[in-house]
Amino acid sequence: MEFLNILFIIVLVIVALRLFMRYVFPFLLLRYFRKKQDEFMGKTKDDRKKDRKTGEVNVDYKPDPLKKSKLDDVGEYTDFEEVDDDK
Repeated sequence: MEFLNILFIIVLVIVALRLFMRYVFPFLLLRYFRKKQDEFMGKTKDDRKKDRKTGEVNVDYKPDPLKKSKLDDVGEYTDFEEVDDDK
């Protein structure tokens, strides 16, 4: 009888862990990541506001170095001169 009680407790713990991992753990993980994301976004917004002065304009643009520009594919420039054939 003692063996059946221990076996029942082990099965109950396994089922409880499975239910926890399936339903509760993803909820807690999602909540943790949202909290960290909000914390990160809040810090970056505050840092940008501190650096700016009233009336100052900042342009935060960095072109992607992996993306080719349109001018890279235009080819080589050749200067032509007109020649008179009448002479």
